[in-house]
Amino acid sequence: MAIKSKILLAIASGLLLALAMPRPGIWLLAWVALVPLITALRNTTPLRGAAFGLIAGLAYFGIILVWMRIFGNLPWALLVAVEALFIALFAAAATWLMPSRIGWMGYIGVPAAWTAIQWLRSLGAYSFTWGSFAHLQANNLPVAQLGALTGPWGIDFLVCLFNLALAEAVL
Repeated sequence: MAIKSKILLAIASGLLLALAMPRPGIWLLAWVALVPLITALRNTTPLRGAAFGLIAGLAYFGIILVWMRIFGNLPWALLVAVEALFIALFAAAATWLMPSRIGWMGYIGVPAAWTAIQWLRSLGAYSFTWGSFAHLQANNLPVAQLGALTGPWGIDFLVCLFNLALAEAVL
């Protein structure tokens, strides 16, 4: 697959994730939003995977954090860049953990990487977890109730696992 196509797939993931946010509220899109990015990560290097993840993260957080522009363009751009780096980290890790590379353990490894990186976003004085899959599923009552048992991390794991399984099924 050409690099331009993979860049478009990464952008598509960011846009789908943004559309799954409570406003506009198309929560169902979260269940397919990572499929384009995961597709772009197939047969790529971790560095290139990180670049695709960064692109997806910039598209996603650039849209959902637009309200931060009330504080100015620089704070908005910095927050978008920092949050996008977490998606880049996930994408780099996912290139190593894909089921096509390590077998069935990839179905645990990729969602675990997503969940661990979302957890990392919640640590420290500057933690910022807005935009996790738990937020995207706020209007999906059965899945949101799963959070009572697992916290938001279980929802993140489940939605990422579904995206991975779907991406692997269509390839």
